[in-house]
Amino acid sequence: MAYRIDVNARYRFDESNDTATPIPPAQGEAFRRDIDLITREREGGGQNGRNDQPELGDRVFVVEAGDTLENIARENFVDPAEALAINADEANHNGDLLHPGDIIILPAPEPEIVADTPSDPTGEPAGEDDFIDSLFDRGNQIEYSEPADGIDAAAETEAMKQDVAEYLAALPSEARQAAALRLSQADWVDAGPAGMAVSQAVEDAGLESDPVEAFASELYDRGNALEYADPSAAVDHSRETTALASDIETFLQTLPENERAEALQNLYDRDWRDAGPAELAIEQAATASGIELKKTGHNGPAVEAQIRSIVDNAKASSSDEQAQFHAFAESYGNASPEVQQALLATGYASDFIGSMADYATEPLGDFDPAQDLQAKPYESFLRLDGMTEGVAPELAAELVSAAMPEIERANTLYQEQTGYPMLGVGGVEAMLKIADRIEGTPLGDSVIERWAEIGFYAQNELTRSIGAGGSLQYPLELSERNGSDTTLLTQDILPGVQQTQYGANSAVDEYSAHMEELRWLIDNHGDTMTPEQLNQAIEDYKAEKGDAWVETEERLEAEVAKHGETLLDQLTQLGNFPDQPAEQKALINEQIENILNDDRSYLAIQTALRTNPELLDSPQMLNFLGSQGRLTDRGRKLAEEVFTQYVQRDILPKFTDFKPGDAASMQEVRDSLAQFRDSKFAKLLGVTEGDMNKAITAIEASLPTATDTPEMIQRKMETLNSDLNALDGNRQSGIRTFSTSTVPGQLLRMIGAAGSAASLYNSARMAGTEPNVENILKATFDAAGLWQRSVEIRSGLNMINPDSFAVRHFDGSLRGGTKLLGAIGAVFDGVNSVQAFAQGDPLMGGIHAATAAGGVTAAFGAGTIAGPIGLGVVILGVGASMIVSEVRESNKYDNETSARFLDHSDLDTDVAKALVDQSGDGHSPVPLLVEYAKDKGFDLDNPAHQSAFADWLNNMSPEQLATLRDNLHHTIDEFGGDATKLEATAEDDYEYTSDMLYNQEVVTPYKTIFGERFYVEDGDASPSSVTQIDIALTTLGIPELALPTA
Repeated sequence: MAYRIDVNARYRFDESNDTATPIPPAQGEAFRRDIDLITREREGGGQNGRNDQPELGDRVFVVEAGDTLENIARENFVDPAEALAINADEANHNGDLLHPGDIIILPAPEPEIVADTPSDPTGEPAGEDDFIDSLFDRGNQIEYSEPADGIDAAAETEAMKQDVAEYLAALPSEARQAAALRLSQADWVDAGPAGMAVSQAVEDAGLESDPVEAFASELYDRGNALEYADPSAAVDHSRETTALASDIETFLQTLPENERAEALQNLYDRDWRDAGPAELAIEQAATASGIELKKTGHNGPAVEAQIRSIVDNAKASSSDEQAQFHAFAESYGNASPEVQQALLATGYASDFIGSMADYATEPLGDFDPAQDLQAKPYESFLRLDGMTEGVAPELAAELVSAAMPEIERANTLYQEQTGYPMLGVGGVEAMLKIADRIEGTPLGDSVIERWAEIGFYAQNELTRSIGAGGSLQYPLELSERNGSDTTLLTQDILPGVQQTQYGANSAVDEYSAHMEELRWLIDNHGDTMTPEQLNQAIEDYKAEKGDAWVETEERLEAEVAKHGETLLDQLTQLGNFPDQPAEQKALINEQIENILNDDRSYLAIQTALRTNPELLDSPQMLNFLGSQGRLTDRGRKLAEEVFTQYVQRDILPKFTDFKPGDAASMQEVRDSLAQFRDSKFAKLLGVTEGDMNKAITAIEASLPTATDTPEMIQRKMETLNSDLNALDGNRQSGIRTFSTSTVPGQLLRMIGAAGSAASLYNSARMAGTEPNVENILKATFDAAGLWQRSVEIRSGLNMINPDSFAVRHFDGSLRGGTKLLGAIGAVFDGVNSVQAFAQGDPLMGGIHAATAAGGVTAAFGAGTIAGPIGLGVVILGVGASMIVSEVRESNKYDNETSARFLDHSDLDTDVAKALVDQSGDGHSPVPLLVEYAKDKGFDLDNPAHQSAFADWLNNMSPEQLATLRDNLHHTIDEFGGDATKLEATAEDDYEYTSDMLYNQEVVTPYKTIFGERFYVEDGDASPSSVTQIDIALTTLGIPELALPTA
């Protein structure tokens, strides 16, 4: 029988291939020559196709007496034809002419032949060991190969994987899993590539490589079949379950003893739904085997192992139960969502949570109301307070819910003896803290309702908690149960909300006081500067003030936002109070209206919304604004602004790189529009859901496609305009809901127009041309009925140049469409501004106008609403300056700071210093000069107009400017600081227009009467109209302020 040697002819192997003995050197040398000869001539290579190395997996045999090539091939699981192809030569064409000592080369065992060999009693084919040995040899050669060996590791590993796959496929289906396990459990140390090939092939075949996994799969199938067995088959479930248990025990016996308990727990941890008998069988097997199973939630071995680790580590972390629970909570917070869900379900973790609840309620165990009064309930709630602090709401709710049966038992005992609930002041204080932490979760809300049914209450505690920013959920639940009795509402709840409101208003006042000087400088000098100059002036002002001043600004601004968010939360909870009891609802509605009509409160809420975009994602807040909030004018404005912010945050950024020909880009836009089909957005705008859906459909139809020309896009916008006009829906004061004069109509048109404008803008950029904004806006905004908005956008874009402050500091890249969309986003604020002014709300008009202007001039990012001057200056600065009424000290800001600020304009330094001087009442003359220029037709947002205005002031002599300033000081004082009171004409214009009166000098015995000319020349006049100022300028020899001609 032929024996095997290694390919280098140095060792001879025994029949089992386990033992190798050295081959004598001379014989080895002869063998090597024969091996080289066969290798060179293999597959007809000869000398011209030299291949000096055997192929990976080749085996070398030495012929002995009586051997034939066919027998050698069959004994080693190779097709004889393949063996002949390798070993035949000119002298031995059919392979029969063999002689003892001849060399035969055979390839690796062929998978199909191995699979077809007879099986032993365990089902293993006779050739499988040789097949595994061959894989090991091949894997070993790959693992330890050198680059010079020329082995393609990836290709050879793939070849082994294919051989394993063919072997498994050639086996009978019922034998494949067992074979997969044998191959997977083989020792692949030093032959890693072979192990990888086996693992991948087994996985690809849908088989298991782990014995426990394989057995679990089989066990589930049998358990499932038993659970759903045909009732008519008269299956003995008890006997079959016992048989399953016996098979489980037999399986365990195949494993090392120290692995059996872990394997059985692994089985038990799996999900046995729809295979219940298997779960029962595991429990029976555990009892029979003396193995104690740990409690499980059947979430799978991996998850259950993590759960046990988290619980065990928490227990080991401290002897203090509160510390243990906090350690558990920390691990919970770091766990995956899947593990978090499992930690809250029945199982090992629920037992731990239950033990923590037992610790919390331990003081109630021997509670005697007659002896303990309220001390022990207080201690239990104090423990729950400490344990839930800083813990995830859903986990805190689990703990408190687990403690509720004992709490309710003790309270019933106390109430039977005293007639009222068991918590006193301290207990209610702790209870309210806990309620804040668990609300918003199903279990937490249920606990709060159960507490309200009990009626826990302590005088002043609800008010104190609410005033400190606490939630209204428990107080309102309690009040709702009082029916028409409004006592709790009026004496505890609403006073607490008013305390929250006071905190918000105080924060606005404090911020306003800090920013007063900067606001004054912006109000009085800002109009003389370009946007870039104003931004630089503000930046330099802050630098001059120092880091501490800026830190205080940021802290105070954050305080306003924080208080505004708390106030909004409480308003939302008030707004979600049910319509009944009606008596309470009426008082709540009145309180909501009062708060929203309070300028400081509104400003704090608006700041919160703009500084924390996540608030926009609160369903409760949106529901409040879309329903209860819209009952007031301010509430409607806030709801519409929230919708605007949604557009700026979620829609406009999608248009930044919008390419109609890109399916992904188009789908992203459509997906973002789809969210507005939710009824909550229709409520925000005060329209029906049906009309809103139709409007969104119209916008989607208006989106440009890859083949649309500018003319086609323009027609789509015209169609959008007519489609929106055609929607009847609800009417506002006789005007159709979606007409161009309503906020909903303008906002929705602007979404469609923005998409089309961005498409045209980006297409032009991609084509390498500078976009023609005029044409783009005519094809989009003008066609959609928004011509006024296109003017605003053009104006905003014209203010921006590549060297501007905003571009240099905030968006130097100027991606295609970003600059345009930044301006468009700011114009959304302009919609709210115009509407607010039109409806007589100057605060809202001023705030929105400021944010619109700031956004247009900055335009540093799509959806951005505050320019580089900062959110506080834009929103709080403007708003607070309109609502904080103070008596200012005379000449309070007549200082070097004011001069340096004004020096950033185009005004000469001497002119700026002169204009810093304030009136006796502390007013600046600059706003009056700006108002005069506007009345003369100047648009100081226009750089050319602004430059002409500055030149006019710069060209005055120092004496002329000083005298004009002094006259205007008297005027602005008479106007009470309100420059907008300047009109084109006034009733006393005749004192200036009449030469006789203007120039008169009448001397009487009692006094001399001078005309206004003499007062103008001395700087003591108070010209109160444009006409009077014109004449005063002539008197002082100052040229007329004329519009630039070019």
